[in-house]
Amino acid sequence: MAITASLFLAGMATSAQAADSVNVAFFLEWATPNQIAKVDKTYDEAMGVDVNWTNFLTGVQMTEAMLAGDIDIASGTQLSKIRASHSLGATNGQILRHVILPNALPEILTGVRIAIGVCWGTLVAAEMLAGTTGIGFIENVARTVSDYELIWVTILIMGLLGLLFDLAMRWVIGQLIP
Repeated sequence: MAITASLFLAGMATSAQAADSVNVAFFLEWATPNQIAKVDKTYDEAMGVDVNWTNFLTGVQMTEAMLAGDIDIASGTQLSKIRASHSLGATNGQILRHVILPNALPEILTGVRIAIGVCWGTLVAAEMLAGTTGIGFIENVARTVSDYELIWVTILIMGLLGLLFDLAMRWVIGQLIP
């Protein structure tokens, strides 16, 4: 999951000062106040560096660009919330904790939930292909010797553990996000 552009406004501006420019990604079809800030050069003034805005059509394109190091940050938190916090006297730490993190938390936790599902599926597949222990390995051995009861039990265990992981993440999300 990505750091929002607002994070730089809320305290990371000093680290951006060392760079000549910052590359920010956004989705063009999602109209946000960040696009107004792009035109007004609000982020450029606040951070003291040039901000290069790049729009993407899909999350895959943005992810690939971020992994390649072409994108420094992805915008998300509305600039108006940051400005309101500053005008009410909030410190940079308070803005980070009470404005930016709560705005980013739903996306972060959703990303973690999806990643857990992908990791679980990958782990079971790896156990089935090359493992010497684990549920996937037991299922593979049971399939080889046509032990159908054990195959059904391993499938049930894999499904229940996957469901348990998902329910645990849903509970965490329910506790942390109002």
